[in-house]
Amino acid sequence: MGLTGRKEKILQAVVDGYIENCQPVSSAEIKEKHLPALSSATIRNELAALEEMGYLSQLHTSSGRVPTAEAYRLYVEKLMPKRKLTRSELKIVKRYFNKKITELDDVLKNTAKVISEITNLTSVAYVQNAEDATIINVKIVRLTDSTVLIVIVTNLGVLKDATAHI
Repeated sequence: MGLTGRKEKILQAVVDGYIENCQPVSSAEIKEKHLPALSSATIRNELAALEEMGYLSQLHTSSGRVPTAEAYRLYVEKLMPKRKLTRSELKIVKRYFNKKITELDDVLKNTAKVISEITNLTSVAYVQNAEDATIINVKIVRLTDSTVLIVIVTNLGVLKDATAHI
């Protein structure tokens, strides 16, 4: 069972909805806000298939779905809207990462500082039992005029994902 265009759109709607509200996303919400042309039954069937594929989880039978680490990974790699950093954002990143960093703690500290400076919010980086983790990517994506998604991806998977209101 592959990931069709329709499944990708539904998965993107779940991730976007979960990022926006930090609440499980229902088929009715997906239909209303993202895919009004699809029936709720079709959306529920696709949600069930995405759950079987490991992209979604459901806390209990009647709840909506929440994205898994695998869903966030796919979202960051393929589904997330792309935007270039502004010149001022690039200057901030270069200021913190223009020198060689060999310790994970230093990378995390600098990453937290960059995220904090770009979003103007408090940022915390924390790793538990991740001595072997390597940061592969840090994504800061503007979702709306006042919300950004911050995702730190390591070789062990998504290390941290959070929304920030700016």
